[in-house]
Amino acid sequence: MNLDGDAVRSDHVHGRLSGQQDLASLHVKTELTLLGSNAVRHGHVSGRDFRLRLSAEGTAIRIEVTDTRGERLPAPTGPASPDQEGGRGLLLVAALADRWGWYPCVDGPGKTVWAVLEVSPCPKQQDSSQ
Repeated sequence: MNLDGDAVRSDHVHGRLSGQQDLASLHVKTELTLLGSNAVRHGHVSGRDFRLRLSAEGTAIRIEVTDTRGERLPAPTGPASPDQEGGRGLLLVAALADRWGWYPCVDGPGKTVWAVLEVSPCPKQQDSSQ
């Protein structure tokens, strides 16, 4: 067995398959960052944390961020001016996600903001040993 040759073939196959996966991964990371930073910036209550939950729903990734500020509800604003520092978070969430929304917490104060991103199934690699 030529380990170097197998590694090169594996890298080549991974490189061909990873472009679409890398884009989906980037979208998931961006949504995590946006929703998490919104929870810290707009949902923070001193002495309380926020909760992050990731789950798979068929071919989708669901991201949920729960904070304890139920009175500050998410609402996308219109386009921000070029010199404005904030105000784009939920616009980006809406643009990247296939679906998003929020619901009030049932087990205490706060709300959960969620986003769902459809991702393509990872193609199965063929076993090159056969």
